[in-house]
Amino acid sequence: MTESDQPQLPRAEHSTPLTPVASRRTPLPLAGRERTGWRLAALVLILRACRGRSATVEQLHVLMWYLRDDANAATLLAVWNGPASAQRSLRAFDPLLDDILSLARASGLVEQQQSGRQALSAAGGTLADAFRSEGLMEVEQRLLVQLGNISESGMWQRLGEPGSQRLSRRLA
Repeated sequence: MTESDQPQLPRAEHSTPLTPVASRRTPLPLAGRERTGWRLAALVLILRACRGRSATVEQLHVLMWYLRDDANAATLLAVWNGPASAQRSLRAFDPLLDDILSLARASGLVEQQQSGRQALSAAGGTLADAFRSEGLMEVEQRLLVQLGNISESGMWQRLGEPGSQRLSRRLA
């Protein structure tokens, strides 16, 4: 049987929809804290607020979480300003931090030191200074001022020593 001898199957016809189909683009707004620009700006402001303009990744997780929304800020400030004798351990996780750190390093805003600490580069410092002089990200800057000069040892004295699991609160 040759090709021409095979029976021809009818071609499928495209049917017309029973009702009109309409579509339109509807933008899904992203909260500012989910936008890359906000996250990069927050990162350079955090590093500028830290002693030596550098921080560990664990510190950055907590501080980025702190800036994300008012409820997080209130939680951290309550522990930060609480009595020194209180037993506490506050840890937080920012799921997008690794991506933002990679982007900040690739952009030349942040440098990773041999110890693993993340340090503000000269370009990152210039950007943070511009935010301050132009009055940008004022809410975030006020929140960071409330913490003072952030040192690693001072931070963990206030929030509980790293590795303390007894009262640890994991916050996402």
